[in-house]
Amino acid sequence: MKIAICDDEALCRAEMLAMTQEYSEQYTGQHIEFAAFSHAEDLLEAAKKIGGFDAYLLDIVMPFMNGIELGVELRKRGYDGKIIYLTSSEEYAIDSFRAKPFQYILKPFEKSVLYATLDEALESVFAQKHRSIIVRTQESNIKLNLDNILWAELNRRTVVYHLNGGKTVESVQIRTTFPEAVQELTKDSRFILCGASMVVNLQHITAVENEALIFKNTFRAYLGKKACREIRSIWYDYTFDGEGSK
Repeated sequence: MKIAICDDEALCRAEMLAMTQEYSEQYTGQHIEFAAFSHAEDLLEAAKKIGGFDAYLLDIVMPFMNGIELGVELRKRGYDGKIIYLTSSEEYAIDSFRAKPFQYILKPFEKSVLYATLDEALESVFAQKHRSIIVRTQESNIKLNLDNILWAELNRRTVVYHLNGGKTVESVQIRTTFPEAVQELTKDSRFILCGASMVVNLQHITAVENEALIFKNTFRAYLGKKACREIRSIWYDYTFDGEGSK
């Protein structure tokens, strides 16, 4: 698990880092890594390098780019980590919904409040990361984490799974329709069918072009113009109004 902290005030940043490191020593469910940033631009650059953090602890009042603008930018870039705002003012609460935060905590706060919020956020992330399916291939049965699947498509009578990092896994020939073959994916709110021969992971889409979807700012899946128009609206709703920002 990777958590980013962003606060322009050095003292507050140090206090948050110490508090979260203490939390990580008590949290037995997962190894946790922390990174602290004084500017939003530095956090965005770090997120780009590692593909995003699992959670973000953000101050709101910061120069150049405030915490709400930072949260919105993270969503625009396709990062769906849990955003937790930490601020001394209530006045930004409504505006913060633009970034669909997981929680909004007013300073000063007890450590127990932050720790309970982190518990909820990380348990949600952990559960999502470890959902998986079993794919039968010509050589063996392979377990694929849903979090690692960018998209899957019908290729003649097989299903080809495109994974984060560029690897693909091809199933044996299917004896059902494609929607039936990938129903374990579409039970998860991150996945949606595109026509009759492709299912995509909304979580990993970073742009929708006229005729293609871009995943992780790197991988491109080609669709027709009509399909891209339809998926653009669904992807936007998922990222800014739906499950992708919870």
